[in-house]
Amino acid sequence: MAESRMKTSEVLALVNIPHYRLDYLVRAGRVSRPARDASGDFIWSADDVECLRRALAASASRRRPEEATRAV
Repeated sequence: MAESRMKTSEVLALVNIPHYRLDYLVRAGRVSRPARDASGDFIWSADDVECLRRALAASASRRRPEEATRAV
């Protein structure tokens, strides 16, 4: 069975985030930079997408306490 590979636009639609957010996570080192194909586009594996989801969940959990105190 061949491993599923996705382009960045497909990953963005899958995890429902804007491109600048993904760019920030990669530049900040919170998500490792995926491999590139022959044309230079990033190619995301299922493992890459799972790491991205974990980074997004960790980022969201860091923001939640602040949002809760603002509502009070």
